[in-house]
Amino acid sequence: MSPKMYVATADCPFKSISHRLGETEWGFTSDSGIVNGEKTKNNSKRYMVSVQERNKETRKEEHICGGFLVSDNFVMTAAHCYTRGVYLMVVVGAHDISRQESSARRIDVKYYHIHPGYNSKTFQNNIMLLQRSDLICSHCF
Repeated sequence: MSPKMYVATADCPFKSISHRLGETEWGFTSDSGIVNGEKTKNNSKRYMVSVQERNKETRKEEHICGGFLVSDNFVMTAAHCYTRGVYLMVVVGAHDISRQESSARRIDVKYYHIHPGYNSKTFQNNIMLLQRSDLICSHCF
């Protein structure tokens, strides 16, 4: 029997900020990539992940969205992060995604579970679960 997973959703009236690190729609930039926040200790937020896709031109992985672990093999992120036919992966254990870190681990996504009521025009129900068949991170909680 599969464990039950409860998810609460809410509609957010705010526009999202740019996906580029440290740059918002108002043009404010930050060298640290932190806007209106504080720097954390290395790997103190192990449940946070980087959702990435492979750039077809450069063949390199690029951060497109953030997400968080909700169990050992599920990541919650925004549904607008997924484009049909684009292969996503998650990076766990990274403190600074702009650098190569030995603690970082890239994990392939096997299944995409987009909220059945997601509306790409209004962004209503803008959530998605990413699933891996085996454990993503057993020590992240």
